Amino acid sequence: MPQVIGLVAAVAAVWALALVLKRTRIGRGVRTIAEDVETAAMLGIPVRSVVHVVFVIGGAFAAFAGAMFALNYQQVSPFMGEEVALKGISAMVIGGMGNIWGAIAGGLLIGVVETAAIHWFGARAVDIWVYGLLLAILFVRPTGLFGGNASRARV
Repeated sequence: MPQVIGLVAAVAAVWALALVLKRTRIGRGVRTIAEDVETAAMLGIPVRSVVHVVFVIGGAFAAFAGAMFALNYQQVSPFMGEEVALKGISAMVIGGMGNIWGAIAGGLLIGVVETAAIHWFGARAVDIWVYGLLLAILFVRPTGLFGGNASRARV
């Protein structure tokens, strides 16, 4: 049951973040700064303020993830996030950089691959299959599954 509650809470948090990024002034500022900081400053976006807000939101999401992890596994240690963070970055890269729902899809794909690897090859082979998937997707589609066009040139 804790996994279902965590899944629902995580989807709700990501959905709220997607709404904030798409429909608010701060979200527009974040998207503009992500494209070009200098242009964002010229357009009157308070770059420093937006960056501070992004760090606060990132910290809140990290705290939320840590709480969900601790509730699920019922243990806490200062190093409990190292492997999870590496797989989270892998999910982001597999799904496509800059695409929130792509990162969710990448995380789900990693979860399916982990479960299948444990079932067929045992727990010791999980990382081989997860990072093998990461390398295979980067080789076939460097922008990730839902990533944009990488050939866009910067002027």
